[in-house]
Amino acid sequence: MEKIIPQWIYGVSRALRGAVIVMSVLLIVYVSYDILNGIALVDAERYLSFQLLVCIVFIASLCVDWCIAPSKWHFLWRNLFFFLVSIPYLNIIHASGMVLSEEAYTYVRFIPLVRSAFALAMVVGFFIKERLHCLFVSYLTVLLASIYFASL
Repeated sequence: MEKIIPQWIYGVSRALRGAVIVMSVLLIVYVSYDILNGIALVDAERYLSFQLLVCIVFIASLCVDWCIAPSKWHFLWRNLFFFLVSIPYLNIIHASGMVLSEEAYTYVRFIPLVRSAFALAMVVGFFIKERLHCLFVSYLTVLLASIYFASL
C-alpha cells in the first residue's frame, strides 16, 4: 500500500533546500569574514547561535526529505554523512564545557566548513536532473570549496 503524500510537503522540501543553499553560503561568508579578521569563532556567541540555526535548518531539510523518500533506508544510508556533519558539535562542546586537545579542536572547527561545502554540493545535485552533469557540478562545487577553505 503506497502512502499518499500531500503536495504542500514537496513545497516545504523545496523551500528548505533553498534555505540550505542560502545558509551554506552565509555560513561560508561568516566564517571567512571572521577568519580573515582574526576573530576567534569558538568563543563568539553570535557565531555559535548562527551555526545552531544553520544546523536546525539542515536537519529539518533532511527530516522532510526523509519523510517523502520512497525508500527510507536508502535515503538514510545515502545521507548519513550529511546528517553527521549537520550535528552542531561546537555548540555541544561549548555548552557542555568539554575540553579537547588542540588537535581534536582544530578538526572540530572545520566541520562547519565541511557542512557548508557538502550541503552546497548536495543541494546543487537535487536541482540538476541529468546524472552525469549532476556528478560533475557536485564535484566542481566540492573542489572549489576545498580550494577556498585550504586558502583560509
